[in-house]
Amino acid sequence: MRRKGLKRLELRLPVTHWIWRLSEGSRAATAVRYLEIGARLEAIEERMARLERKIDALSATVPENTKKPASEKNAPVIDAAAFFDI
Repeated sequence: MRRKGLKRLELRLPVTHWIWRLSEGSRAATAVRYLEIGARLEAIEERMARLERKIDALSATVPENTKKPASEKNAPVIDAAAFFDI
């Protein structure tokens, strides 16, 4: 029986694959759901890679003396010996 607008995909999986532990009626729906999740994950990874490239390009243009966070620049110097001598 052909379903309009749908195509069939045949997969060969090892007999130890986790999908065989599911009930026979839910395997196809689960496989479709995981394929869709995989496609979304791939899109997220591509977006993340683009963001990382942009961050790398931006950090390459930032002067070296401005790369330290403000908290490190203004941090007070603590004399450990004087601190523990209290």
